[in-house]
Amino acid sequence: MMFKENMEEGKINFTEAEAEKLKQIGLVFEMFKRLPNFENATINEIIDVRKTLDKPLIRFRSAIIDKSETIRYEPWNENFKNDVEKLFYKRIEPSIFEIEEECNTNKYLLELLDTITERPLEIPAGGITGAVISKLSTISNISATAIGLTLGTATVAYKALRKWKEKTKKIEDNQIFFYYKTGKILKK
Repeated sequence: MMFKENMEEGKINFTEAEAEKLKQIGLVFEMFKRLPNFENATINEIIDVRKTLDKPLIRFRSAIIDKSETIRYEPWNENFKNDVEKLFYKRIEPSIFEIEEECNTNKYLLELLDTITERPLEIPAGGITGAVISKLSTISNISATAIGLTLGTATVAYKALRKWKEKTKKIEDNQIFFYYKTGKILKK
C-alpha cells in the first residue's frame, strides 16, 4: 500500500509536532530539488558545504521553521507541493534575488578597493591629510605630497574595506544565504 493510503486508513499516525517536522523536511526537500546538481552531490561535498556554511545553516533552519508554518498541508497531501511552490515564489525566491543583488554590489566594492590599492595616485588626499601635511611643513614638497596621497589612499581603502565587510556580513545574515550559497557551490 502507498503511504497516503496508509495515512488515510489510520495505519500511520503522526503527532501534531511530528507532522510539523515533516512539513519542514518536505519544504527543504522541495527547495533542494531546485538546486543545480544537488542529486549528483557526493556525501563529502555535502559535508564540506555544511562545514563551510555552519553559521548560515542555523539561520536557514530558523527560516525553514518559520516559513513551514505557512504551509497548510502535510507532505503526503497532493496540495503540499502547491503550497511549497507558492511559498518559494512569494518568500524564498525574492530573498535569493536580494542576496544576488547584494553580492553584485559587494563585488563592485571589492573592485573599487582593488582599484584604490593599484592606482593610489588617482585618489585625492582628503581634509585630514591636508591638516597632517600642514604640520609637516619642514618636509620637502614632494615628500609631503607623497605622504598626503598615501594617507588619503589608505583612508579611502580602509573605508571601502569596512563597507565591504559590513555588506558581506549583511549578506551572510540573510536566512536564505545557506540555500543560496549551497546552490553556488554545487554549480561549480
